[in-house]
Amino acid sequence: MKNLYKSALLAALGLASVTAVQAASYNGDIIIGFTSTSGNDLFADLGTVANLTDGENFAISGLSAYTLGTVDWAAFATTPQSGAPRDSYTTASTPVAINGVTGWGNYNTALKNMTLAFSSLSQGQTATIAASSQNSMYSQTINSTLSGQYYNVIGATASTPVVTSGLQTADFYQVIDNGSAPTLFGTFTLNANDSVTFNTVAVPEPTTYGFLAGAGVLALSLRNQFRRKQA
Repeated sequence: MKNLYKSALLAALGLASVTAVQAASYNGDIIIGFTSTSGNDLFADLGTVANLTDGENFAISGLSAYTLGTVDWAAFATTPQSGAPRDSYTTASTPVAINGVTGWGNYNTALKNMTLAFSSLSQGQTATIAASSQNSMYSQTINSTLSGQYYNVIGATASTPVVTSGLQTADFYQVIDNGSAPTLFGTFTLNANDSVTFNTVAVPEPTTYGFLAGAGVLALSLRNQFRRKQA
């Protein structure tokens, strides 16, 4: 009887250990999710925001199981920092501004729950989860019934969804927890070859700003001359 009890205890401890290592702790990486609203959803780790490069292409294992022309998808990240401001990133079409650690924490908690399906997190890792799960891509971004799920935290609506559908390009916004308006950080594009591509936002060179300013001054001068002639 003692041996039987000991065996049962060890088995229980072993099960607890397996359960503990099944869920990875979120590490700040970009997580991209895909859903067909039924069956299994797919999550993939794209690595850190800091390491993104213009034109970088990410092949995603398991994406071939989905119809890419209609699949719903979105990318997210939060970058924890020791002090304010803290950053969040999302492809939601109209992300709301966040103010303070609580607002950032709501984003971060929703994303952490989406990564519970991973056994480990690093670039290239993927995980699947039933779309019916509360922490699935579908439940977090489309069919959200809980106040803490991503769709509700970010203030999405039917006309301002979190997800992008099909082979499209989605804007990737940076949201800082100081109440400032979200800024466009780059874009992600879903490709027909089971991959996504990141592109940075083109920023005009200083000489371009100078040219535009000069053009504005010239236009104003011409307008004033035209008005004087009309007088």
